[in-house]
Amino acid sequence: MITDPASGRATALYYTDSCYAEIEALLAAGETVEGEPPGRRGGVVNLTWMVHDVEPWRSQQLYPDAAGGPLVVTHGTEIMATKPRSPGPGSPIVMA
Repeated sequence: MITDPASGRATALYYTDSCYAEIEALLAAGETVEGEPPGRRGGVVNLTWMVHDVEPWRSQQLYPDAAGGPLVVTHGTEIMATKPRSPGPGSPIVMA
């Protein structure tokens, strides 16, 4: 699910949609940064990843106008691993 709080717009993609795979690949290609995300500014787009279309398992905030280029902050637990992983309290995973 993709939401833009500033405009109130929302949309969703099913995993079989080619755009879903494109978004997933773009996010995976980023560089992981530890600690507080640098340069968050401007608008934000929220990405919520769902399990079986009913339960959120990861949420991300995309800052397209962040200093230094687009920035994605990831919150949640990666349930696709054998054991769930979490970045820990106060330590979001950041992809720049």
